[in-house]
Amino acid sequence: MRLKKSSKSLKEPAWYLEVLGVSPFYQGKSLGSKMINDCLISFISKCGGGILALIMNNDLNRSFYKSY
Repeated sequence: MRLKKSSKSLKEPAWYLEVLGVSPFYQGKSLGSKMINDCLISFISKCGGGILALIMNNDLNRSFYKSY
């Protein structure tokens, strides 16, 4: 419900990331950050930009994504 309410307040085109999974074996090696920076943000820029809305399900994920 909060997502619907939040997404309606966006004033420009937005991209949504709902799932980003990294195998536990590879966690802590900055792979999630590299995927976001090198792939996702680069792709969004090439497509004209916009807001990137990150959807998360717990506080641990929230602290990771705050840097974006």
